[in-house]
Amino acid sequence: MSSSPFFILDTFRIAQYENPLLKFHIQRTFEAIQFYHSALIKEDILKLYRPFQLATSKVDQKCRLVIDPQTISVIKSEMTPIDLLNDVIRLEYATHRQQTAGRGLQNYKTSDRKYWDDNLSLRWPGTDDVIGINNLNYITETSRFNLFIKMQDQVYTPTLDSGCVNGCLRRSALTDGFVEINQIKYSLQEKDFTVDDVKNCEIYVGNSLRGITKATL
Repeated sequence: MSSSPFFILDTFRIAQYENPLLKFHIQRTFEAIQFYHSALIKEDILKLYRPFQLATSKVDQKCRLVIDPQTISVIKSEMTPIDLLNDVIRLEYATHRQQTAGRGLQNYKTSDRKYWDDNLSLRWPGTDDVIGINNLNYITETSRFNLFIKMQDQVYTPTLDSGCVNGCLRRSALTDGFVEINQIKYSLQEKDFTVDDVKNCEIYVGNSLRGITKATL
């Protein structure tokens, strides 16, 4: 691990009603902190989220938590308006193609963002985000979204073995067995793809804050 401070991050929608995906956020944080505290109990994490379950305003907001896994505490919280994105997210492939593959802390949102910071700084003007490529030459995710690849009537998302973050929308959709795109439900499975594999596929990106959005390369 890096010698710099290391934190677990989480970002989710907060509204006047309970977010149905919040349980997946709590579970993900629980799993991430278990890398540091094997005897951790779920109640320790539930306590962190209780102040952030319902909005105090009538407008939905973005809640971002920075969590110290050593002390199991929220060291910073931010409530901000949900910024608007383009109707179609413009993507390009990462310049540096050595994102860490495999399972581990790389499957969780953390403060270790060097791979993404480096690649985002090199993107072309007009590009919204970049698609990561791991050291096995498989695509993984973008800097803020999981990928959903549509091939005819089937949708796939990269496996956790690719090194992608196990996003909460991704978790929920895989639990349900389907993902909804343009009000149509498609079966969802995990599968790894190279750049060549997706040349003729429809690409969508998604997270629990924004849902599913069309993307283009």
